[in-house]
Amino acid sequence: MVLRGFSYTVLILWLTMTVLTQHLGAAEDVLAQARDLATHKQRPKAVSLLDDYLAQHPTDSDARLLRGLVQSWQGNYYSARQDLEMVWTRHPGYSDAALALVNVEIWSDDLAKAEQITGQFLAEHPENIPMLLARARVLAKMKRRNDALDVLRVLLTREPRNEEALDLRRELRDVDRAWQSGSSYNIITYGDHSSTWQEESVSLKRGLNAGSLILRFSRASRFGIHSTLSEVDWYPALRPGTYLYVNAGYSPQGSLYPTYRAAAEIYQNLGKGYEGSLGMRRLQFTSSHINIFTGTFGRYHKNWYGSLRTYIVPDSHQGTSVSYQLLARRYFHDSQRYASFRYSHGSTPFEVQSINEVGILNSSSYAGEVNWQMADRVFLNITAGTAREDRIDRLGLTLYSFTTTFYYRF
Repeated sequence: MVLRGFSYTVLILWLTMTVLTQHLGAAEDVLAQARDLATHKQRPKAVSLLDDYLAQHPTDSDARLLRGLVQSWQGNYYSARQDLEMVWTRHPGYSDAALALVNVEIWSDDLAKAEQITGQFLAEHPENIPMLLARARVLAKMKRRNDALDVLRVLLTREPRNEEALDLRRELRDVDRAWQSGSSYNIITYGDHSSTWQEESVSLKRGLNAGSLILRFSRASRFGIHSTLSEVDWYPALRPGTYLYVNAGYSPQGSLYPTYRAAAEIYQNLGKGYEGSLGMRRLQFTSSHINIFTGTFGRYHKNWYGSLRTYIVPDSHQGTSVSYQLLARRYFHDSQRYASFRYSHGSTPFEVQSINEVGILNSSSYAGEVNWQMADRVFLNITAGTAREDRIDRLGLTLYSFTTTFYYRF
């Protein structure tokens, strides 16, 4: 009888383990399939799959966390918040759920709630590095710079080589350096061995509450002619997600540069990483003027940014011309370190700033750019490119350009 009772017990345990194993295997399959759908731009299908699964297994916290994450990526913050709060309530030490909830509050512009969550979690788990970093970011967004630096000081004591913390600390310290000076040199050589274009410029940038202000002075020479251009750029923020670019320039000679140059463009954050802009440029030369209408559509995705810009130039004699410019940019660690590739095509492939960009019938150009932080306050930008142009006076002209710029922040 004892053996028979023991056998029944073993059988029940075996059946229980079998059912649990099958359930765990099914759960893993559902989560893996949902993750695959979510990462391949099929997020509604991923949510639907998780809805069906959670209807049968409402206590599965991993599935509920995943559904909350996917809904937050879709911008469904109310539904995401419900799932994530439920998981975090059941498992107060589950950092993934708390961090996801912090992101939801940041994206929905409730920084006070995001700060509350980080503080509540760290009160019980003060050693959690990802949450310390999240709290520092939230405090930085709240303009509580000193508090953010205090949190980073604690984090870096425990993990001195944390790259994200070091980058954030560097950005916060740079806030004190509201001034930036720059020095640039540009050279363009031509395949027909005609006179080389050379240009030097110096700039001074000041960060203001009303938006960054840049003063720039340039001097160019070609064909034995010298010309200077004085400009001012302003980037005022109109409201969260909307800012303006304004430019005005004057050249007393009006030979290599336009006598007057004016520009305005409004940029709008469209949500989910998308950004768009519309603007106009006007250039007044000695005996003529040019009006240019422009716009961009771009998107940020993880460490990448891509955009399409168009230039539309009305002309009563030759008709309206449309040019476009494609840009791909890869960021490394922060916004100050990146590499870009640009392709342009049309009669106005670049921003028109001098006579170099006037008189083009058609052009295809390629350019690469690297911007890097060389030292604590020193930045270097290098741009190199080539183009093949059909001009009014010459077809199939090849040119090569190289620009190097040093910036110093103080």
